[in-house]
Amino acid sequence: MVGAPAQGPSTTSVPVELRACAQDPLYFQCSYFYTLPGLDDDDSQPKVCEPWRSVVDLQQNLTTYKRVLVLKSRKVSISTSGLARALWWITFSSYCRVHAFSYRDDAGKDLLRRIKFAYNKLPPWMKLPIERENDHELVLRGTRFTGQPDDLRVFKIYPTTESASADETCDFAFVDEAARIANLNALYAAIEPTLRNELLIASSSGEAGPAGDFFDMCQRAKSDDLSLKFCFFPYTHHPRRDEAWRQARFKQYVDENVAKREWPAQEADAWLGQGTFVFTSETLDMMGNGAVGLSKPIPKHKYVVGWDCGRKGDAAVGIILDVSKVPAQLACYDRLVQKPFPYIQSIIEERYRDYRPIALLVGDDNTALAVVENLHVPAQHFLTGAKNKQEIIADLKQALEWGHIKAKDCPQLLRELRVYKWDDRDLVQDSVMALAIAWQGRFYSNVVKVPSYRIGGW
Repeated sequence: MVGAPAQGPSTTSVPVELRACAQDPLYFQCSYFYTLPGLDDDDSQPKVCEPWRSVVDLQQNLTTYKRVLVLKSRKVSISTSGLARALWWITFSSYCRVHAFSYRDDAGKDLLRRIKFAYNKLPPWMKLPIERENDHELVLRGTRFTGQPDDLRVFKIYPTTESASADETCDFAFVDEAARIANLNALYAAIEPTLRNELLIASSSGEAGPAGDFFDMCQRAKSDDLSLKFCFFPYTHHPRRDEAWRQARFKQYVDENVAKREWPAQEADAWLGQGTFVFTSETLDMMGNGAVGLSKPIPKHKYVVGWDCGRKGDAAVGIILDVSKVPAQLACYDRLVQKPFPYIQSIIEERYRDYRPIALLVGDDNTALAVVENLHVPAQHFLTGAKNKQEIIADLKQALEWGHIKAKDCPQLLRELRVYKWDDRDLVQDSVMALAIAWQGRFYSNVVKVPSYRIGGW
């Protein structure tokens, strides 16, 4: 039933149509939310939204998960869908508030302009009267639907400051172009306590690439460190874009990486910012070839274990490699988020008893030393200072390039490897460090022959 004409209900009566829209924000968006022409449109006429894959997926995820974080290509109708959700809220929910945030005041005003445009296109039988409007808010009176004289519904844009929205609750908060907001973590901390229902944070990656608050938020959401549902929408979620279109678009850019970042086909493309990634896509794609996947302990196999136990707030990650033969195989992966040290120690000991490794290394700082000192199994503290860290990452890089380590069924590890840089201060890199530490475990036993790159490999 999407695509109904705006001036008359597509169902048998106005009450039935209003009920259909109130029950389904996707139906409302694709039947009554009008937008200005887009990049690929052949004419200049306003048109109702189409049910693109990105549109459908976003509205369904908001309904299901309530808190959604989106990394997106340009022009896949995510901002439009956020505004459609906002107009749906203030049209069909009594006494509701919607707060919108963008990186500049003029960008926020553009959001308000677009929602006013869509409001003015609503049919008269759906359109609520305007109580007041200015360059920062639109307030509708819902009395006609509810009979309540004080039923006001508010859409308001806010500056992206740490205190924004902290004094008023809202039913739906929409943060647009989040990668451009320098204090995104502080803004999120201010918004979250005010939410009664839904939150949408959306952005392309911006010029920073894998750095800054937005990248960190995406990594944490994917790792279940935040109560946000992570979604990635590539350029192909626009139904009229394919690889030929993308290649033609690339010719307009001097730097192909910038083009890939603007129109990503995969998540790694979106993070092509400044700086160089340590591990190439080709190397990481090869890592899955010949991988057997995570496995239970196998008698007579030889295992090495590496744990990265970071500072308070970081995840503790443990990786077990089966080094019985070349190539080594990822056998076990643990990622413990915000767990107390006694619990981490119990998991380390449990894995040791299961796999009986020839080496157990725990890094990286005094936190790791405290863990090692309280373990009831043989373990060694592995200190990763600045110089040593570069050396073990270089060692890991060469091992992956030579195909000496195979892994699959571990998306968090792969995500971290794809965006890892030598300067990793702003990166989530616990899994990378755990893998690098585990790989060093092959040097801590006389049982297994170790590779020496100086003499040509394993």
